[in-house]
Amino acid sequence: MQDIKQTLKKGEAFFRINYATEKMSKAGNEMLEISLSVRDLAGNTGDLKDYLPSSDKSVWKIKSLLAAIDKLHLYEGGKITEEMIKAGHGRCVIETKEDSKYFQIKEYLPFSGQNEQQSVKPVKQAQTIADDDIPF
Repeated sequence: MQDIKQTLKKGEAFFRINYATEKMSKAGNEMLEISLSVRDLAGNTGDLKDYLPSSDKSVWKIKSLLAAIDKLHLYEGGKITEEMIKAGHGRCVIETKEDSKYFQIKEYLPFSGQNEQQSVKPVKQAQTIADDDIPF
């Protein structure tokens, strides 16, 4: 993980979801690992990861992410997938813990009509090559 403590400022920031990967948490629950690009109010940018396990303790964070990207209605549908949230953008609060040099998402803020230009430009994702296109 990138040490971005020196480049970002704690507090409110804009975010854009680059991609989400389905994984298993250490507790054995399904979860989404989300890669986000963030821009603080001073214009500094960085990339963060957030983890949304499918557990009763994490319902608040899942709902707040969906509300932040104006897709809270997806929660009632059950399982959330990458396709549903990819390129979603909104606002959040970022922080560091005293014993850490890394930022984390403290909370997602409710959607307030922000447009994509207020968000962060997407990170280019690696191009996928079909197996039969590999030259060896």
